[in-house]
Amino acid sequence: MAAGVFETLWEHGLLQLNIEGALDWSFQSIDGCTTNAPLGGQQTGANPTDRGKTGTKRHLLTETNELPVSLFVTGANVHDKTQADALLTAMPFLPAVPVEEYDLHFCADKAYDSADVRSAIGLLG
Repeated sequence: MAAGVFETLWEHGLLQLNIEGALDWSFQSIDGCTTNAPLGGQQTGANPTDRGKTGTKRHLLTETNELPVSLFVTGANVHDKTQADALLTAMPFLPAVPVEEYDLHFCADKAYDSADVRSAIGLLG
């Protein structure tokens, strides 16, 4: 995992799908999911929704077909909002088609409802 082999394979797969036109950028969705991680060690955080048990949170950005285009794993105590900009800027590449050609939609729950997240996704100037 430290060598980045799986990340490189995932990025190459996404790039190939994008070249083939198989990625649909008209709808993106972002969310986080908390899971238990009893053996996670120092890379975990106290899960605020599960009596402080050790856990991790997967922060995920997907495109229309639900394919992950960006992913981060943090401690369970990291708020979703703090990872939004990182998820958006860590995509392996930007859409090949100019954004003006899309009727764009972005789905996020209330945890992401803030001016800085709206700015990051381009809803504010």
